[in-house]
Amino acid sequence: MHEQTRTNVWPLLLLPILALIAYANSLHGVFVFDDQAVIFQNAKTMNTATLRDVIALGRDYCELLFVTKTISRNTVWSSSISRWEGAESKAPAKWRPHVNLGEVYQETQRIPEAIREYEHALAIKPDAAAVLSNLAGIYSPYIGPIRERLDFLLRR
Repeated sequence: MHEQTRTNVWPLLLLPILALIAYANSLHGVFVFDDQAVIFQNAKTMNTATLRDVIALGRDYCELLFVTKTISRNTVWSSSISRWEGAESKAPAKWRPHVNLGEVYQETQRIPEAIREYEHALAIKPDAAAVLSNLAGIYSPYIGPIRERLDFLLRR
């Protein structure tokens, strides 16, 4: 089952409210929407400082949005495993995230997971030399004893 990403909606609702507050403050106590003449009068009384305030609120809103996104992204980038697991989940058909995740698993001695990721990368790109080299590095300690055992069995 796919995991749905959760989007925070409250920052999106905050900007129009703040813009209305700034607009209301610029009208010098006149804040009505029922008469077209009043709306034109309100537009004439609105000065450039209020426009600067609305622009500043929009800038502050963008900064707040980027800060929250950065904080949420920092949890993903806190470890190499979570970073490459995220990359693999976003691009499962690409071979490079599988290789990088396999390398991280290999560095942390999670060999079965590393082999699984390398084999997945080979299924996507069978001629990937980096994957074959990494798999050879995993299996190389076992090649010598296996060859000796085969020689022993063949002599009998």
